[in-house]
Order: sequence, then structure tokens, then C-alpha cells
Amino acid sequence: KTGCEGDEVTWTISAKGEGLSYQWQYSADGGKEWNDFGGATTAKLTRTLKSIWNGWKIRCVIKDIDNTTIISENIYIIIAERWEVPVI
Repeated sequence: KTGCEGDEVTWTISAKGEGLSYQWQYSADGGKEWNDFGGATTAKLTRTLKSIWNGWKIRCVIKDIDNTTIISENIYIIIAERWEVPVI
């Protein structure tokens, strides 16, 4: 996912099952260690992009009522420079 610092982005995930729980996570070290996004416990994650997130990976961990766990594919964050076309 590519965006510019300050852009608001939303990711959604779809899953079927009983008693599903969601936890969105990020990794700043290429996927070696994962940390929870605070309060990100629904099928939708909305955040405002920050330049420090450049290169981060984001994923969602989904568990069902039996504690079966599925982890989404990673989203790779690229923060692009915002540029404007000059007015002549």
C-alpha cells in the first residue's frame, strides 16, 4: 500500500466463522517481531499514515470461537513524497 504522510487509509478483511476476533498488528523490522495496534480489534483498520511507517508490514490475526488462528497476508507500507504540480 502506497500513500503519503497524512493520508487516511482503511484496510478491511473478510472472514467467516463463529465468535471471530480480530487484532491488527505491525512490524517495523521486516516481520521478525509483531506488535498490536491499540484498539484495532475489528475487521476494519483506519489510520493516518506517518512517515516513520515507511517499510512497515501490517497484518491481521483472526481467531474463532475454538481459538483457531488465521493470519492475513502482509501489507507492505510505502510512504511516498507528496508533490504538487506548480501553478504557472
